[in-house]
Amino acid sequence: MKGRRAGEWMIEKARGLDLVSIKKPVKYHSILEVPLARPAGASIPLLCIEEKDGGSHISRTAYLYCRVLQRRGFSVDKVHKFVRAMGLLSDFAKATDYISRPTTESGVRKLLEEFAEARLFGTTDRSGLDKLGLYWTPVKFSTANYDCILLAEFGEWLAESAIYKVDKKWESRFVVRVLSALNTSKRLNHSMFLHLKRTVKGSRSKAGVSFLSFRRIDRGRAGVRAYKDIPEHFPPESVIPLIRASHIRDQLVFILLAFGGPRVSEALQLYVDDVIGVDDRGCAIVRLAHPEEAKMGWIKGGRRYQGVRASYLKEVYGLVPRTRLGKGDPMRLGWKGMNLNRDGYGYISWASVEAGRVFWDVHVKYIKLIRSRIPDDHPYYFVNTHRDYYGAPLKLNNINSQFYASANRIGLRGNAKGVSPHGLRHFYGYMLANILKVAPEIAQEAFRHARLESTMVYYRVTEDTVRSSLKEASEKSMDKLVGGSLMGLGEDL
Repeated sequence: MKGRRAGEWMIEKARGLDLVSIKKPVKYHSILEVPLARPAGASIPLLCIEEKDGGSHISRTAYLYCRVLQRRGFSVDKVHKFVRAMGLLSDFAKATDYISRPTTESGVRKLLEEFAEARLFGTTDRSGLDKLGLYWTPVKFSTANYDCILLAEFGEWLAESAIYKVDKKWESRFVVRVLSALNTSKRLNHSMFLHLKRTVKGSRSKAGVSFLSFRRIDRGRAGVRAYKDIPEHFPPESVIPLIRASHIRDQLVFILLAFGGPRVSEALQLYVDDVIGVDDRGCAIVRLAHPEEAKMGWIKGGRRYQGVRASYLKEVYGLVPRTRLGKGDPMRLGWKGMNLNRDGYGYISWASVEAGRVFWDVHVKYIKLIRSRIPDDHPYYFVNTHRDYYGAPLKLNNINSQFYASANRIGLRGNAKGVSPHGLRHFYGYMLANILKVAPEIAQEAFRHARLESTMVYYRVTEDTVRSSLKEASEKSMDKLVGGSLMGLGEDL
């Protein structure tokens, strides 16, 4: 049945056997997004697990652990990825009939190792059959490894807690077996989870190495170092036409991305007060701030307050930071992190003086024509200008739509190389490394990268840059370097 993917409806048995009908991939769990009463706008993912009798229940331990992660300030993405990993583990345990296995440390360890291997390599054989019925496709090493890290942290939390209740539910029996195995091992030093971890909360684990580490050799040739490709950047010759073809608000966004280098989510979390003024060159001073922890002061009811942006949003507007909104909330924005000062701030470093000056000129018009007319319902700088949502904070899908509309107006296809809003940030890196040729350490500060390695991807120069640089250098020094010119060689022969 050519064109059919394994696990959908029909597959062909190996060695010429008859066609067989199969069910869709087995899935024993689902994830429900449920809003929370406090804080306003936040939500929590609930893991719903099916029982063999056809019933289902909400995972109590997963819910409690998610609340722990939220209270500790972990990102919405991490909470969701944990729930996904736990759901996949429950599917795998059920498919392999784990509950019928002996309650031993080695049995639990074997389950976790088999789970990670199934994530890494998939569950189908060469013929496309899957005796488990899961039909998982292979994932990247980093994805499988991160699942293990999340489950390892969950396991250690389980070992430290006594919040589970024993009942007849599948989850309860599973947790009891895991805890029983944990209790037979020495905590931390010989934890059955320890071999799963490479890093926990950013610190290296010296007591063990991920059992998946040996797989790296299997997935690539030994002795050959794998390099990331140079990030695909927006076409340089199209940057100015794109900006000129855009709405005044979008001009500000695209100038900021292309010549200042923030991520789109960072730009959309600017407050009006974050465009501070101009420097001695006439360039706009634009401040980037941690959306939750940046320190600030405000006035309410005639009194002065000091706190962080999360407190400011709550006290003045009754809002939560956009990074804390539920996964399905269209207003939600991510935050990858950057090098900031002790107050939680960083500043745009313009790659072009002209761009910095133009940004300020357009900013003045934007404030006068649009932003100053918006009611004080929120502090965000970029706002929606559609008549049905006029004045609301600009959403990520709004700016994406406007970007591709502008790109289409100048004849660029959305699937072309580097043609994306993030491609403008990559253009900034390309400009620093290949056009301005600033030192990597300078570019690191401009990007606000925590590690130099993140910046060095832009310094894997293109072939065009290598050729032009060598041409320029050779034209200047060839005579001095070799004591003369090669022109006319062979004429005397």
